Amino acid sequence: PQFDVNGKLLTTSSVSGTVTSNLLATPIPGNTTTTPLGSNATFTGTWFDLTNFNSISLGVYADQNSATDGLVYQFSSDGITVHHQHTYTYLSSSNGVGYNVNAEFKYFRVVYTNNSVAQTVFSLISTAKQTSLFPSSYKVTQTITDQTQALFTRGVIVGQTTGGGGGYVNVKVNPSGALTADITGTVTANAGTNLNTSALNLETTQVAMSAKLPSSLGAKAGSGSLSIVPATDATFAQAVKTPSYSEDLTIADTAANTIVAPTGAKWCMVQADDQNAVNLRVKLGGTATNTSGMQFQPGRSESFDVAGNISVIAESTATAQKVYVTWGV
Repeated sequence: PQFDVNGKLLTTSSVSGTVTSNLLATPIPGNTTTTPLGSNATFTGTWFDLTNFNSISLGVYADQNSATDGLVYQFSSDGITVHHQHTYTYLSSSNGVGYNVNAEFKYFRVVYTNNSVAQTVFSLISTAKQTSLFPSSYKVTQTITDQTQALFTRGVIVGQTTGGGGGYVNVKVNPSGALTADITGTVTANAGTNLNTSALNLETTQVAMSAKLPSSLGAKAGSGSLSIVPATDATFAQAVKTPSYSEDLTIADTAANTIVAPTGAKWCMVQADDQNAVNLRVKLGGTATNTSGMQFQPGRSESFDVAGNISVIAESTATAQKVYVTWGV
């Protein structure tokens, strides 16, 4: 049986035993227009009863973009309240677009809002169909959840080879089902360093690294040890640190004195005699002056990493000022 747009049963005619009808695809009244829309204008269709239809197709052509999410499929169970909808943004650069959706509620209408530039050409064609289409289409940006309807399919991934005429072969996975990668050529790392690779197979590299690990843990010769425990043939020697001592009892203000660091010195402690009459200036790895260098008041001491010889001078008029240095070697 066939129905008109209002759901009434149509009579059919038989020609040479073939039943004919023109309602397999029915234009939806009140949801089709060719009248251009002005700036920010909106076309709102009238509710259409989908009782006798399974799917809807919509064709759109315009010389201007729609507003953002300006193309809206709306569905209602009572023809009054919008209970579900799909939104899209039409782009004039697409040169016409077709949309398909299943009849999800009893009533349907389309709402289209233009952008701020008036149209000169507009065509909106809505068609109801008695045949079912594929599942409803969705925007790529729509969030997918466990509740999103989907078709379950099985397939084979095929890729084009780089040799042998560029034929197509099945893409293989390892025994656990993971896809393996074969990187060939020059790879640019994040830091801009070029890594020249020659058929670097990630899975093979992993196996090669595993082969370099010892077969077991525990004490063994150094050649087979992972350094988790000391090797049985390892030897150890304890480093002995021997301090040394220097002093200068002739520090004056006229010229800096140099205290030479012993070979291999790692640190030093500098102390100004607490009986000095004036402050001293001390500089490591440079030449002290009356105003340049670390100020050492009488009795002050300080430890430093060695950065070369030590230069010492009195800050103001004085002679025979004293400084003492202990070196860590």
